[in-house]
Amino acid sequence: MTFTFTFSLPEPPIPPDHLVDLLNSNALPSSIESRHTISYIDELESQISMLDKATEPIQLRRAELMQTIKTYKAILSPIRCIPFEILGEIFYLVVWETFHSYPRLPVTQHAPWLFTRVSRRWSAVALGTPKLWSMILVDEGYRGQLPLTELCLARSRNVPLNVKILYRRQHNAHVVEVLDVLLSLSDRWRTAELMVESLSATTCKLLQRLTRIHGLSNLKTLVIDLDTPDQDSGLDAAFWNIFAVAPQLTSLEACFWDDRSLRRAPFSFPWHQLTRVRTTAASNTQALSLLGKLPNIVECKIGFDKLKVLSAHSRVIHLPYLRTLVLQLQDDSGDGLVEYKKHTSLLDFLETPRLQSLTTHEIADEDDVTSLITRSDCAATLTSFRFHLSSIDQEKVLELVLETLPHLTLLRVEDFDGGLLPRTPMEEPAFVRVFVEEWVAGQAASPLRQSLHVRLVDGQLEDGKVRLSTFADDSLFITVSSTPHWPSVIADDFHYVDDRISSRYSSQSDDVE
Repeated sequence: MTFTFTFSLPEPPIPPDHLVDLLNSNALPSSIESRHTISYIDELESQISMLDKATEPIQLRRAELMQTIKTYKAILSPIRCIPFEILGEIFYLVVWETFHSYPRLPVTQHAPWLFTRVSRRWSAVALGTPKLWSMILVDEGYRGQLPLTELCLARSRNVPLNVKILYRRQHNAHVVEVLDVLLSLSDRWRTAELMVESLSATTCKLLQRLTRIHGLSNLKTLVIDLDTPDQDSGLDAAFWNIFAVAPQLTSLEACFWDDRSLRRAPFSFPWHQLTRVRTTAASNTQALSLLGKLPNIVECKIGFDKLKVLSAHSRVIHLPYLRTLVLQLQDDSGDGLVEYKKHTSLLDFLETPRLQSLTTHEIADEDDVTSLITRSDCAATLTSFRFHLSSIDQEKVLELVLETLPHLTLLRVEDFDGGLLPRTPMEEPAFVRVFVEEWVAGQAASPLRQSLHVRLVDGQLEDGKVRLSTFADDSLFITVSSTPHWPSVIADDFHYVDDRISSRYSSQSDDVE
């Protein structure tokens, strides 16, 4: 269909001759000439308004056509070409991220429920992908979740379940109803997360209900974050014994504000099955005892409050499969160092022949690290090293990195008490200068060495008092920072971010860890 728009426009007004003459000069207009100029401009603006009004239907029609084009372009969208199964996998990644980021209630405002309201195809994909509905959140603050939970269980069919129980203050009947439904299907649990903010007589009833679990044949990951029940409640042993019959359990994350729960965990707990552990402990002695129960561990992160004198006759623990080790003193007040002696580092009693990533936080010095590497013969496998300590021995660090670890690609050295960097204004750090010189010399002798990213942090350094420098060449990237980081097993889950420098010559930025 063809649309015809017809309108007539008057001829543009002709300016008076005296205004044309005035325009071609730089003379000051008289009051009469000023009024004539304003009158002429008003007439021109009137015609512009007339044109705008005349073309308004055309602009409206153009906007309608553009919107129609945009609407029909959706037919050609590449997302329509994605097969049903791949779209389901994309949806699953979204649901997984949503589930682990503690979404705001109600849950129906988030994935996977949202996918059912976009289009018929998306709804069909969401309803036809059972694992999207396998992540069940039990939250005391959300009433009416029983029918939603039952609907999720029906849509998840028989796939393994990921169950997260958040319990904060009170014992609510609707939580009990949902929990009873899930307990009847405990043989389908793949991941169980229990987070209890504070323990009381009512919250203990929740834990007692959990002891009614009949089977955990599919459980692989256990996450526990809770206060410790009363020692006399008799609940500890019953609680831990639940998981003694979990034949597939390989991952444990146990964070206790009071560590007595882990100490009283029965020996029947399947420690030998675990390949991934993140937990808190009372001291380095308890951490060493725990490591002795983990012969098949691959990733281990332990935070403890006290450094005690370890017996020189403690047995050496062989961990043949360990790839990642994080050992951290959690007490940042300094009290944990009272009983610390240099020769009693926990590292002195470990053998880790396949270690790839090591993080130590106030629990060892340079000699302890070198001893571990030499004794375990893991110099060829270690690629990431984060070293948090007071009073850094710069020469030993240089020797360790440049001579002992040929395949290191990521190094972080953080000195909490200061001394790593100079205090002279605008002076280039001597440690950086020597590091660069020796690195360049080493590269000349062995040019096949991999690139190394280095982050140096001086906890007592003030911005602007020295030159915060950045060095970069083809194989070495060094950034000097004054932003300290106090990691915590409980607070930030050890979510370290690789200190990669995004560009060849980067500017100083805040630590992103």
